[in-house]
Amino acid sequence: MTGSLRVLVVDDEEVIRDVLAALLEREGWQVTTASNGARALSAFEAEPYDVVLLDLMLPDRSGLEVLRDIRRKDPDAVVVIVTAYSSIEPPRGVCSRIPGGTILAQPAMIGGR
Repeated sequence: MTGSLRVLVVDDEEVIRDVLAALLEREGWQVTTASNGARALSAFEAEPYDVVLLDLMLPDRSGLEVLRDIRRKDPDAVVVIVTAYSSIEPPRGVCSRIPGGTILAQPAMIGGR
């Protein structure tokens, strides 16, 4: 693959978006951020992304709704659900509703740092 990977970071918490963007950019990724579902979908429709990091809880709609819309546009999109739920177990029923999604609990260590 030529060029750097493109990632869309979707989180309503500005500090989370900024930290993830900084870490990923340091690794050479091209990062776009969005603070809600509508902005995320607009960005996703405007250009292709290799990975989407998607918060489960957004102010305008749930991350699962955004995931469904992303899957309609690109069934093969790589989406990682990022959640601040403190337990290892995600909210009841979430895993069964995430088609091919991955869940990453916050806080998470990226790149061993």
